[in-house]
Amino acid sequence: MDLHLLITRLGDMQFEIRVESDFAVELLGYKMLSKGQQVFLPHIIYYGYASQLPEVLPDDTVINIISYCDVEIRSDFFTKNNLNLILIKKDFDAELIFEKLQQLFIEDQQIISDMKLLLDALFSEMGLQYITDVASAIFENPVFIVDTSFKYIAKSKMVLTNDPDLQEELNLGYILDKNVQSIKKSRLDEKVRKNNYPFYLSNKATGKGMLIVAVSIHQIEVAHIALYELNRKFSENDYKLLYNLGNIVSQELQKNELYKENKGLVYSNLLADMLENKVGNIKDIHQRFRVLGYTLKENLYVLATSPKGYKSSKARHNIAEQLIRLLPGSIYVIYRDTIVLLLSRPKNTHITEYEFQELEAYLSNINQIAGLSICFSDIWEIQRYYKQALKASELGVKLNDSKYIFKYENYSIFHMIELCGEHENLWNFCCPTVRVLLEYDKKNDTVLLKTLYHYLKNLKNPTKTSAELHIHKNTLFYRVDKIKNIIGSNLENGDELAEILISVKILFYLGESADLK
Repeated sequence: MDLHLLITRLGDMQFEIRVESDFAVELLGYKMLSKGQQVFLPHIIYYGYASQLPEVLPDDTVINIISYCDVEIRSDFFTKNNLNLILIKKDFDAELIFEKLQQLFIEDQQIISDMKLLLDALFSEMGLQYITDVASAIFENPVFIVDTSFKYIAKSKMVLTNDPDLQEELNLGYILDKNVQSIKKSRLDEKVRKNNYPFYLSNKATGKGMLIVAVSIHQIEVAHIALYELNRKFSENDYKLLYNLGNIVSQELQKNELYKENKGLVYSNLLADMLENKVGNIKDIHQRFRVLGYTLKENLYVLATSPKGYKSSKARHNIAEQLIRLLPGSIYVIYRDTIVLLLSRPKNTHITEYEFQELEAYLSNINQIAGLSICFSDIWEIQRYYKQALKASELGVKLNDSKYIFKYENYSIFHMIELCGEHENLWNFCCPTVRVLLEYDKKNDTVLLKTLYHYLKNLKNPTKTSAELHIHKNTLFYRVDKIKNIIGSNLENGDELAEILISVKILFYLGESADLK
């Protein structure tokens, strides 16, 4: 501890600071002052009678002295610029002061010993729960760690209390909604943050208190540690040790990419838990989101982008913030190096064409791609739709589509084809019509298969088809008649047309028909 802290902890003693050179000096121990002493160590506090002080003090080192005033001290001592001198009044018990001094250093040594155990737990790489278990054993009281989404991310085991709310929370793994509301109403988080040191919270109903300290990563609050006053009353050491535990937990959480990346975003941890199916016992997930300040509407989408070339956390957050400005009503988490947005819209309200255009323009400007799931309504299914968004991007890139946002609804057929390809040779699924026309085009340098694909894709609309192919309508009719003659079909059977379109999609997936698009 430093000299300033020592004086603070000796606060109930009657002393007078007469000379202050450097109260920030770190003290490693204490010694009794010897009469006429000439050698002083800068990190030791010396205690003794004023009559034991030497005639002349050395000038080459900082000297720290607590002196009991049994005689008048020479006035020239008060001008020394390397001396920290604290005087204790003559009518105070000298032995009591010394006992107090001893006790403070014993406690300080205990803190050092306990800190070593906590640091060993940190460096053991056994995780946050192990650190929590070690801390609980040191404090002899339960320890809980809660993130900014009010989820218990670590907690002492086998805690039995007379607080039914706390017991229910420990079983659920989340702070109860009513208690979250109470925390917000009382601005407890704000008080803990401003205090910058363990904050004592009393529970009148149970007669038990809690010490709470904030955990921050790069000055951004990500969690709180709560020490529950269950087995014994808190000591002064508990405050200091809990403060240090906050720094240790911060180091541990920085090993977790989720906490390192999202740095206290209240929705992030809940979203990440849902993406990993780790939410557990939350009965009403809609209420949980409302408590955190976000209302889930009927229409949900997941958008995912993995920014290439933007490796810094700040850059990814900047992209995410811009995306939620373009898509109002969305929240995000950076999960496995991917920005994942959850977009929520009221019933019968979807992403507008204008929003798609703005989104496409922004992604084009930063040269990034994104995948978008189909619309869904059950938030518990978010993992499935997250995978849809990823798959849409993957297939869009594979098919060399010149877009920046890929909608899964446009790629679900290719996903189905991909799954089939895991078990069979996809070429075997191509219908005879497509095979015949593909072979004919190769031999005769024609584009009949391409013509047929666009003709069927446009529901046999000659105007749209001829415009897409940049040919005259008469040329289109000529080609269609020729196709009918070659394949021996009038192209009126719906099942046959579906087979042709699916077969062309297979060719697209296999990368053998880029010239058909």
